[in-house]
Amino acid sequence: MKTMLLIFSVLMLVSFIPSKPAPVKNTLYYYCWSRPFSNSNINGKTEILYTDVMQMENVDSLIRKRANQWANRVEGYCYNKKYRCTSDLNYATSLEDGKQQISRLLKRYADTSYYIVTKLNF
Repeated sequence: MKTMLLIFSVLMLVSFIPSKPAPVKNTLYYYCWSRPFSNSNINGKTEILYTDVMQMENVDSLIRKRANQWANRVEGYCYNKKYRCTSDLNYATSLEDGKQQISRLLKRYADTSYYIVTKLNF
């Protein structure tokens, strides 16, 4: 009887030992945005480039690599080669947050008489 009680006690204690938590995947949500460094324009309009919200693992080397890829992409698309364009990689706390940030920016630059807004697949 004592043996059974001892086994039962050990099993109960073991069940309360916390198991290792599953590793948390550290996901980074981001989108890319670009505009001219100066007030340079195309036929009186400012050029804006952007992407959808994307995600990747939150690792510094991957972030730097992606930012460099975006900079190279912008360099090929930026109309004003003399003054160049920014190549911003913007962070978001979630997919929805990123979509809201892009929506606010698109509203800000919605006037087609002043802006040429182009979405790039990246």
